[in-house]
Amino acid sequence: MFNCRFSQTEGVIFIAATNFPELLDKALVRPGRFDRHVAVPLPDVRGRVQILEHHLKNVQLARGKFRFLN
Repeated sequence: MFNCRFSQTEGVIFIAATNFPELLDKALVRPGRFDRHVAVPLPDVRGRVQILEHHLKNVQLARGKFRFLN
C-alpha cells in the first residue's frame, strides 16, 4: 500500500485551457481553485505563419505551391 503524504508547503501547479470559460462547471471556478486567469490574444499574421510552418515541418509539400513570409 502506498504511503502518500502531501505537505501543505509542497507546490502544485495545474494549468488548464478552454475556449469557453462560461461553460466550466461552477465547482472548478470556485475561489481558491483557479486563482489566475490569463487571456492569450490571437496571433498576428507572422505568428500564424510561424505556427503553420511548425506544424508542417515534417509534412512533404508540393514544390513551388506554397510561399511564406520569409
